[in-house]
Amino acid sequence: MLYGVRSVLRVQMICYRLVGDVLLCTGFLSYSGPFNQEFRNKLISNWQKEMYQRRIPFTNDLNLINMLVDNATVSKYEYHKGCILRLILELLSFSKTMNRS
Repeated sequence: MLYGVRSVLRVQMICYRLVGDVLLCTGFLSYSGPFNQEFRNKLISNWQKEMYQRRIPFTNDLNLINMLVDNATVSKYEYHKGCILRLILELLSFSKTMNRS
């Protein structure tokens, strides 16, 4: 019974913060192309301050990537990123070995 109550409370909190979370997400999408990550982070921080002042609830540690992309896509990217990183490390290692000879 207690598990069911926690689940209901969790869903209620998600719904309570949904408007603010979607507002941050749409702002991020609007500014994701023309600006760099540093500027986007600054914008999000300013938006969060504004939302706090206007008492618009939002998730403080909202992960926009997880909100926008499904887990399968993230896993696929992480897998490929790992493969590319290993390849780069192997090439660097090979390059250093070649420079020594």
